[in-house]
Amino acid sequence: SSDDYIKVISGDLYIVAGSGKKNILYSNNLESLRLDESQNATFAGHVNAALGFRMASGQAIDFIDSNIGYNSIERNTSVGGLQINTGDSASINILDNNKVGIGTNAPDAKLSVTSTSTSSEDILYLKSGIDNADEYLGLAFEVGGGGNGPHGAIRVYNGPSSSDTYMSLLTTTDGGTLTQGLTQNHVGNIGIGVVAP
Repeated sequence: SSDDYIKVISGDLYIVAGSGKKNILYSNNLESLRLDESQNATFAGHVNAALGFRMASGQAIDFIDSNIGYNSIERNTSVGGLQINTGDSASINILDNNKVGIGTNAPDAKLSVTSTSTSSEDILYLKSGIDNADEYLGLAFEVGGGGNGPHGAIRVYNGPSSSDTYMSLLTTTDGGTLTQGLTQNHVGNIGIGVVAP
């Protein structure tokens, strides 16, 4: 019909169909892009966005699987930021104010992890493969004063035997070597300034 046409522009082949039909682009005799009457686009290969990829606010990139539902990435229009959804709920929010929320779209700090469970649970789980005595897994802290950090730490150590562990709070006076100050050993004894109470 008069609204169907074929064009070759700068070596690219365009096949255009009129109202109620499908617009299909072929490259090297293979279908590359299909645009239906609802303006849904289907790409046969990867999308290479050399100049960036833009979407209108409130629109999402959906990853659909018939077995597990869908995941999506979108702009959080209520509080501002990037929102990652699993199923029908927001799992991770990275806000414009540089705060990150897991399980919440209103994080109270740089990182907020929120659970709606009414049962006891460990909300953060840190795991390491350390297996020698006195090796540790920990969290370190650094503040603006006191020279280069770290300035404090919480560490779980292996020992004294291969099947035991103990925990220490560590601090420093000069931003240098951390010193174990408060320690609870593997049987619950507490030491202040003593590594093996």
